[in-house]
Amino acid sequence: MVPRDLHTRLLVVVCTVLAAAVAVTASIPLDESPRPLPSAGPAGDAARAAPPLALPALAALAETTARPIFNASRRAEPQGTPARLTPGAARSDLILGRYRLVGVIASGSRTTLKLQPVGGGKIREIGPGDTLDDWTVEAVTPEHLTLRSGANRERISLTPGRRR
Repeated sequence: MVPRDLHTRLLVVVCTVLAAAVAVTASIPLDESPRPLPSAGPAGDAARAAPPLALPALAALAETTARPIFNASRRAEPQGTPARLTPGAARSDLILGRYRLVGVIASGSRTTLKLQPVGGGKIREIGPGDTLDDWTVEAVTPEHLTLRSGANRERISLTPGRRR
């Protein structure tokens, strides 16, 4: 068995050596001169002179623009004229018998709809206060569209399969 006094002496020696190492390290001045970056030289100069990144031209994104984000299949609707609707006969999947729902956009407290005419054409975004044919959009929620035309008021369900 080692006497207790020897343990104490060893501990003091180890602590003294560590304190001396810390003191020597702290006394070494820090070199604060600027150091060249690893990319310095001709290759580094060329990298610094490179033009800033830019977005590609819209024409280069043809595949991206051809895949509408509001279609589940991400495929464009076939171009062509769908079957004509007879007056007074509204298809249950259309809004006002003339517009196809493309998407519902809920952003904070405002909800808008993306609608496209049945025969194709430009997609419109409508929200409260906008007009659609002779109707004024009164309210839009992710589930319903409320329209008003004079004394007439119509609430349209936006849930697939339940348009009224």
